[in-house]
Amino acid sequence: MSVDVLLIDAFGPLLHRATGRAGVGASALMRRAVDAEVRVIVTDLRGAGDVEDAIVKAGIEVPTGVDIVPSSAGESPQERIQAVADRAGAHPAQSATVVSTPWAAFASVEAGATVLAVAKESAAESLQQSGARGRYDTARVLADDLEEALARCGPQTFAFTPDRLNALMDDALKEASKGLETNEIPIGSTVVSGDGDVLGQGYNVARSTGRPTAHAEMEAIADAFPRHDLKSQDGLVLVTTMEPCAMCFGAALELGVDAIVYAVEAPENGAVGRCTPNRGPDSVHPRVVGGVGRSKSIDLLRDWESDHENGGFVSRLLESIDA
Repeated sequence: MSVDVLLIDAFGPLLHRATGRAGVGASALMRRAVDAEVRVIVTDLRGAGDVEDAIVKAGIEVPTGVDIVPSSAGESPQERIQAVADRAGAHPAQSATVVSTPWAAFASVEAGATVLAVAKESAAESLQQSGARGRYDTARVLADDLEEALARCGPQTFAFTPDRLNALMDDALKEASKGLETNEIPIGSTVVSGDGDVLGQGYNVARSTGRPTAHAEMEAIADAFPRHDLKSQDGLVLVTTMEPCAMCFGAALELGVDAIVYAVEAPENGAVGRCTPNRGPDSVHPRVVGGVGRSKSIDLLRDWESDHENGGFVSRLLESIDA
């Protein structure tokens, strides 16, 4: 299991925002997480209330080992998740959030965390489309299923620590460097198993082959397929030096990729935030972790641009991200 931190959005899963009443099983959920040796932090992702005061008024027993962290004014949910992860000495990708609304689920995915939801059944589809990997009627129901829920959030045998993320990206950057050496736009990718083994690798060869679909991610997937049944793998990770486009993100969804790790954002055609999972009950939204090895990827793109008078897509990308 690769989840080290459970971040609970207080209003919704633990407290009814409108009435201030305690949710069913609020204490049980926190206690079960502490017993599972997961770091538990309670905060307010919306930043609109005094969490500690509300918990006291609701009479919720807070187990020893649970941190209650107030929100900061003007902080976005993504910034809040990052701040909480920093407090725990972890990367957001090591976290699972417990939320009750689609916007909080989507914000969690954007921050790099995985998501569990405590909400009514009527919200199930919108929560799934926003990234939730499980919906539970009450905090108590989630507490009873917490071990399996956390396993769904982090099926890898390794944690997404900063060092591990950088090591994963280093392999993709090596592929990008191969592309640079052959006059291709330097974008590289790897497909990694839930145990951390590289199953496939590749770099963008669209220029030399004339195939517009020959993106690095598609090449890495194609490289892995002859030797591995990717659709039967749990915890697959797609690592790429640039944010995937809609085609590559869609391929990841089709394969059931659990996590996408990328280096540099692609405002012109990046698909993060634009693609949603299939509507099937077993479909999940990949955990998305951006900015890993960003400066190294940008350096490779700059090297390529310096040798090409008409930089095209690369020049527009570098200009758009103020690199």
